[in-house]
Amino acid sequence: MRIVTAAQQEKTRRLIRLLQQQLADAQAAVLEQAGANGRLAARAETAQAELKSNCVELADSHREMAEQIDRLQGQVRMLQRDRDGLRSQLDHALYDDKQLTLIAAGRTKDAA
Repeated sequence: MRIVTAAQQEKTRRLIRLLQQQLADAQAAVLEQAGANGRLAARAETAQAELKSNCVELADSHREMAEQIDRLQGQVRMLQRDRDGLRSQLDHALYDDKQLTLIAAGRTKDAA
């Protein structure tokens, strides 16, 4: 049978206290890390929800802009047709003014 001395018993008690303190410190660190992880997860969920909302808004904005571009392109085509029509009318008016001037001078287009 082995005899344990008082010094060995004290050393064992100190080691047990040290290990218990290390265990308590480790448990506290785990709890602290778990709390930090929880906060990060909550922030991540918030950020993800915000990103999803931003994507929806961006898609809506893109759709609205595409519709507006289509409307504006239609207006541009209409204005181009109006311009071409007015240009044609102006060409005819200028031609008619030249003809009237020639006629007033007693000449025709062929004689000019």
